[in-house]
Amino acid sequence: MQTDDFFFCHGTPTDDKAYLLEDMSSNGLMLKETEAILNEVNDVSQRLIFCAHTHIPRVVYLPNDQIIINPGSVGLPAYEDELPIYHKMQSGTPFANYTIVTKQEEDWIIEQLDIPYNRDEAIIESERKGRLDWARALKTGRV
Repeated sequence: MQTDDFFFCHGTPTDDKAYLLEDMSSNGLMLKETEAILNEVNDVSQRLIFCAHTHIPRVVYLPNDQIIINPGSVGLPAYEDELPIYHKMQSGTPFANYTIVTKQEEDWIIEQLDIPYNRDEAIIESERKGRLDWARALKTGRV
């Protein structure tokens, strides 16, 4: 999805299951090198690129004047995954994350927000369905 200034993708522009900003290795989660990120967004002309998938709020400024924004997650602040290798994604906050962008002349004001919300029902339902990992993530922002 795109507008004049915005491009939206879940993972990378070409792969919903890949991380745009992060590399996974036996050393853990690392911010990708600038060149690798630029290669991923090479065909994107919009200045603001919104991605997700990791559930970790982050803003990365690229030397080509593009800005990549991961707003985080509203409902699952942490999870474990087996691929590409076993890893944990943890926002460290049990709150909902989202982003507000406001254009001010030629610049963008980017606000990353954490807001408390009533997640009790989601925690109870997760426990009822045997998803204790999700219940813990909802309570703590960690797995």
